[in-house]
Amino acid sequence: MNKFSELRTAVSLYKGRIDKIIGDYAEADKKAKEIYSESEYARRHAENLGKARSAFEGEQEAMIRRVNGVLEDIQEQLIEWVSAPVGNAAQLQLVQTLFLTGMKLSADEIEALQNSVGQNYFANKMVQSLAEKSGVKTKSRFDLDVYSGALQNCKTELELFVSSYCGNQKIGIYRELLPDNHKPVSDKMPIIASSCKPLSGRSSLLLAGSIWSGDCLPGTDSKISTTQRDLLDEVFDGCRSENDFRNVTERIIHELPEVKEVLAQTKYKVYLKEDNANAGE
Repeated sequence: MNKFSELRTAVSLYKGRIDKIIGDYAEADKKAKEIYSESEYARRHAENLGKARSAFEGEQEAMIRRVNGVLEDIQEQLIEWVSAPVGNAAQLQLVQTLFLTGMKLSADEIEALQNSVGQNYFANKMVQSLAEKSGVKTKSRFDLDVYSGALQNCKTELELFVSSYCGNQKIGIYRELLPDNHKPVSDKMPIIASSCKPLSGRSSLLLAGSIWSGDCLPGTDSKISTTQRDLLDEVFDGCRSENDFRNVTERIIHELPEVKEVLAQTKYKVYLKEDNANAGE
């Protein structure tokens, strides 16, 4: 399990607790309305509402702390990854020299250089540039903007859900339970949040998790992890026809082009278009 699958589990548990608060509130309110006079119902309704909102606020605050903590951990790992010095200074000097001379290298030579510099971010960026000049295709796993963008998409998605979720079409949407501290900016937000995107196959968490092979550090290994495969299985869950699989493949590559390199190592590679399949090799 990496941090993104951990967040998916946390969201699922949070939704379950919020749904219970909503269910208990709705049931108590219904009974009170059936039994008591209008004035007594109003009193009990206000009391019931206050208790439910207090419980809701406690869950929401705890979830916000959990989400922020995990996302901050991932962000810190990104910073450490990019700023880490090269362990082997001689190898870095060699890469710099080759880069400056413009010497063209073979695929085997590029691979040997990549292995020699390990996971160092900037050294690998230089090796990638060498590979491009040499006409050698490499896996583009050293682009901070890609990982930062994927992380920001997760943050936006989770913020919307946690701040606005107050039920769904099945159990009802109870805007009155939303705490004042984190009110959504629009009345439409609870409707959007009711779809529970973080738990769906369209979640940004699934795509981000599929390009992170480790707990926090982005994927730098040549083989993908079991967690990455599991997250992709969730992305494709619900696909029935070949057309469904191809449509989902096109969608996720459009949202996060780098995921094609991961797909190329899975059973879903058959749904890659030829140009995408070649890019993942």
